[in-house]
Amino acid sequence: MFRLWCVLIGYVFGTISTAFIYGKIKGVDIREHGSGNPGTTNSFRVLGKKAGAIVLLCDVLKAVLAVVVTWLIFGRTNPDILYLVKIYTALGVVIGHDFPFYMKFKGGKGIACMVGYGISFHWLLIPGGAAIFILIFLVSGYVSLSSIFFSVGLFFEIAIFALFGLFGPTKIALEIIGIAAIISALAIWNHRSNIARLCARQEVRTPIFKFQKYDDLDSVVDDASGMTLGKSDDEDEDEAEEVKDNKFEDELPKKKVVKKEKKKKSYINYDESSEPEDEAIETEPVKEIKPEAEAVATEAEDEVYEEADSSQPDDGLNDVSLDDIDDNFNLGDIIDNK
Repeated sequence: MFRLWCVLIGYVFGTISTAFIYGKIKGVDIREHGSGNPGTTNSFRVLGKKAGAIVLLCDVLKAVLAVVVTWLIFGRTNPDILYLVKIYTALGVVIGHDFPFYMKFKGGKGIACMVGYGISFHWLLIPGGAAIFILIFLVSGYVSLSSIFFSVGLFFEIAIFALFGLFGPTKIALEIIGIAAIISALAIWNHRSNIARLCARQEVRTPIFKFQKYDDLDSVVDDASGMTLGKSDDEDEDEAEEVKDNKFEDELPKKKVVKKEKKKKSYINYDESSEPEDEAIETEPVKEIKPEAEAVATEAEDEVYEEADSSQPDDGLNDVSLDDIDDNFNLGDIIDNK
């Protein structure tokens, strides 16, 4: 009977989806972004490193807290079944995390919960499990591959320690090995789409360190969620190089074309009326004044002057010549003589 209660208590703790809750606090539905998986990896990709760390820590802690609660209820007074209490509680936590009822039974993949149950199960599991995950992750950069190896490695660790009698009699040890196999099988089953992409070399890396390579989440589709995840490594490299080459080749010609277009535009919009007026004057013929017209005008002026002279009365002053004027002339004498 305690087995069922441990599973139920573990399920309640497991349904606390940290990624979903944290995303809602930030105004993001984690199920609608990235891979659509409400887990640590997708939180890291969509919400950032801080969010990924918080989600990981909370998912680990909920598994540890669930084991602590069941240990206080059942294992504290029955040390012989302590490891059975822990393993069944871990099973409930993983099932609750993977299949929460309020999210239409579509949750995470249970790796962070497995880390928590490994920590709370026995301290000897911690070094081996951590070494497996970190080593695979540093070499490959794939969280999914590291998680698969971690789940398999954790099962083998529990199996080896159980067979050596660390967790109790053989009967209990075999039961523990069986439950541990179910938990690891669930983890592998939840990573079936990741395994398919790994085989097709289309899985997305989720690097944390600077020397690891990043992948773009723009073409690979998760079989379970239908969300876009990324491209293969070769396609990413080829596309990145092609984009860089095209960008470099296109920049200079574009500038030249713009300059040519500007020149053409200024030439086409050329306004002839803006030319200086002196050029237009040079093109006009110079009108020459004929000598005959000038002579006629001169003669007409002379006639006018003659008529004016003849119209004036003769007062005798006109007959005075310059010979009559000397240095000591008397204008009155000259008038009297005349």
